[in-house]
Amino acid sequence: MYEILHLRCAISYLAAVPQIMVIHEAPSTLEAIDLRRHSLTEQVYDAIRDAIVSKALPPGIRLSEAALAEKFGVSKTPVREALLRLGAVGLVESEGNATRVVTPSRDRIRHAYEVRGGHEFTAARLAAARAGRREVATLQRVAEQSVLSAEAGDAMGFREYDARFHRSIARAASNPLLTQLVENSFSLTWALRRRDVPVTGDSIECARQHVSIAGAIREHEAQRASMEMLAHIDKVMNMVLDALTDEVQSAV
Repeated sequence: MYEILHLRCAISYLAAVPQIMVIHEAPSTLEAIDLRRHSLTEQVYDAIRDAIVSKALPPGIRLSEAALAEKFGVSKTPVREALLRLGAVGLVESEGNATRVVTPSRDRIRHAYEVRGGHEFTAARLAAARAGRREVATLQRVAEQSVLSAEAGDAMGFREYDARFHRSIARAASNPLLTQLVENSFSLTWALRRRDVPVTGDSIECARQHVSIAGAIREHEAQRASMEMLAHIDKVMNMVLDALTDEVQSAV
């Protein structure tokens, strides 16, 4: 409990660090820490990830296990494990003996979406073959809710249902290894998009694509489901890259 209290204080400290830009809107798909479910490593992982997204830990900064452990009031072990997981996801990278937060890059965003597209292509194909009635009903409900949120201009609601939709398909594929790969690639694209390109294109069209993909899975049309999923990820990638270009040009 002593370590958990220090972790909470540390999260507040990171949000208040001077001379570091922090966004005012909390990431929509992140949930408050539930001490009954999350291990200490997961709490540290969530805290560092949130700080990367909010730029409390700015792009390119060198991360010290000892310094983070001190700020969080925990030992270096959960920090080290959290950094290893963040490295596997792609939010931090090693340079010799140093670990740094990744910097904004068109290639990084494109590569992340290309990997995600491959994983979710397979997940949609397997879900169309393996999803049961309850899973199909969940997919349809979540897809329809994403449309309602998008049409109402509820950006936070859309992001929540968007995340649920993609994760539900991954679970419906009934392949735990694939589910983890989808989770990692989704987490990377979500974090890079929220940090580097916070405003992007038409969520209504994306939401309608959710409904069509859910329909293909309901009808067990594996080829259609997988190809529509790949087209969906490609569309989102192109919207994000276009928005990144516009943002760079407007800053010049």
